[in-house]
Amino acid sequence: MYKYALTGHTRGLGYEIKNLLPLNTLCFSRSNQHDISKRSDRKKIIQRAFECDVFISNAYDKFSQVDLLLELVDAWHDEEKYIINIGSNITNYQSQDFDYKRVIHKLHKASLLSAVNYVNNYEMKLNVSYYNIVGYLDTKKMRAKYPHIDFVSTKETAHDIIKTIGPPRKN
Repeated sequence: MYKYALTGHTRGLGYEIKNLLPLNTLCFSRSNQHDISKRSDRKKIIQRAFECDVFISNAYDKFSQVDLLLELVDAWHDEEKYIINIGSNITNYQSQDFDYKRVIHKLHKASLLSAVNYVNNYEMKLNVSYYNIVGYLDTKKMRAKYPHIDFVSTKETAHDIIKTIGPPRKN
């Protein structure tokens, strides 16, 4: 059985992922004083999560998800572990109108995708992936923002993310 670590577990997709994982999953968020935008907190997260086999990077805070990924890869590259980075289909989105918030979000997630692709060019035991969410997740925040669109099931997306890991490796 895998041991998991998860960032951003208090609501939305992270909350649904947490509900699918074992009770001993290490969960990190601002609510328990683990802010991925702070280098000192990222160091604490990486130290505490070293015992884990799977790290799910769900918390989003500008380029901090990229910083966390690169710091994890630096610490784990010789380990047979998984890092799953939760991305967004916004990397494929092209609007006719300039929307500052969307452009910024797109650049953050595109940087994460680029970093995943870049680190996968190296020979290492670590498995690094990017899970691209296609569509708007069915969360309170998104329903309030876009009341007239179809949503992607948050629970089904959480199940799909967990399925990407596969069975534990046999040593």
